[in-house]
Amino acid sequence: MIVRNESGINIEAERGGKIKMVCREFEAFFIKELLNFKISSGLSGSVYGDIVKTEMSKKIAESSGLGLAEFLIKNESKF
Repeated sequence: MIVRNESGINIEAERGGKIKMVCREFEAFFIKELLNFKISSGLSGSVYGDIVKTEMSKKIAESSGLGLAEFLIKNESKF
């Protein structure tokens, strides 16, 4: 049975899309923290450096990533 809200949107599909988005954003954040730890000279402490690391982390997560987002998506019902 498909459950729809008052606008006719499939609630489960909408929820699934939001979960995927949040998991991918979390993976990008996690990668950024790894980059912050690894790249400690040169770019650190500057606004430019933060922007570079943020964009790098998003691109890494969008490509193949670490598999963290996919793991979280597949196992979200266990959390």
